[in-house]
Amino acid sequence: MAKLARVSRIALEGDSPTEAIRLRSPSGRVTATVVGAHGGELSSLVLDGYGELLHRAADYSPLDKREWSGRAPLLWPAVGRNYAEPGAAQLGWQWDGKRYPMPIHGFARNMAWKTATLSATRESATADFRVTDNKASHLCYPFPFVLDATHAVDDLGWTYTVTVRSHGALRFGIGNHLTLRVLDGGSYDDLVVASNAPRRFDVSPEGLL
Repeated sequence: MAKLARVSRIALEGDSPTEAIRLRSPSGRVTATVVGAHGGELSSLVLDGYGELLHRAADYSPLDKREWSGRAPLLWPAVGRNYAEPGAAQLGWQWDGKRYPMPIHGFARNMAWKTATLSATRESATADFRVTDNKASHLCYPFPFVLDATHAVDDLGWTYTVTVRSHGALRFGIGNHLTLRVLDGGSYDDLVVASNAPRRFDVSPEGLL
């Protein structure tokens, strides 16, 4: 009898338990955990035989000032740093003659996303999340928007799809800061990452492509 993929609600351990959604492929080869309260991000990705693939997986303890959060946050509506004009000291941007602040990597990763639907079949497990604009987002991004994100796992891996909707035209950048874990005692210099990306962009000291 064919096995079904599984999707379940769990609580991450910590000082304040956080609800998460765990997706497991039919054979159990791939397991992903998503946390809606923390930007709807992929919090953990486990591959059978290899273990955890993400840096700081499911770890939401306080960070040092210069420490990166890890995991795999969505970068939207900005990727990297944005400045309203050349040489500006403060992060931000201009629209329709007005300046707006803009956090590094945007603000979607800091918003609480709502869980929309959960499903599991013989092929995959999926979880849909949604977030919309609000008074706080309007302070740095004066547009109405709806973001829908679908996380899915099957025995081949994890798939992440984000759909951006609005009544009018939008300006935005989009990306994901997937942060891979190096095994204990390993070095990033020892890693080989394969990708079907057609082009690689270098980043300047200011964090710009």
